[in-house]
Amino acid sequence: MRLDKENTISFDTLIGTAGAVAQGTADHGAVIDNVKAGNSKDELYIVGSVRESITSGGAATVQVKILQDSASNFGTAETIIDTGALALSGLTAGTRLFAQRLPLALKRYIKATLTVATADTTGGKLDIFLVDGVDFKGM
Repeated sequence: MRLDKENTISFDTLIGTAGAVAQGTADHGAVIDNVKAGNSKDELYIVGSVRESITSGGAATVQVKILQDSASNFGTAETIIDTGALALSGLTAGTRLFAQRLPLALKRYIKATLTVATADTTGGKLDIFLVDGVDFKGM
């Protein structure tokens, strides 16, 4: 996979200030502006993976959602991916959380949100990016 800075939501990015996130939902990383809505010429995938294990003083869960919208304020956002609540045991370094083709008729803006529940997180990093091909071996 080749990464492109303009098509990266997060790369080696802490999941909050110093990797700590209080319980609740917050945006994660940058918003990708596709300039206009529509289909890509070739297949385009969104990939999410854990770069550095997510940690918690308790039994935190983390849910990652990828949203799309026609407006930058995400007032009528549609969910592309929803991982559901993931336990810490599934949030270890090197774990691929998702690798999915983006939908046809993609909206202009894409972003990620994280929802932390049960306990606060104390550290960890995620990568979320768009690529033109994915190695599905081992998934």
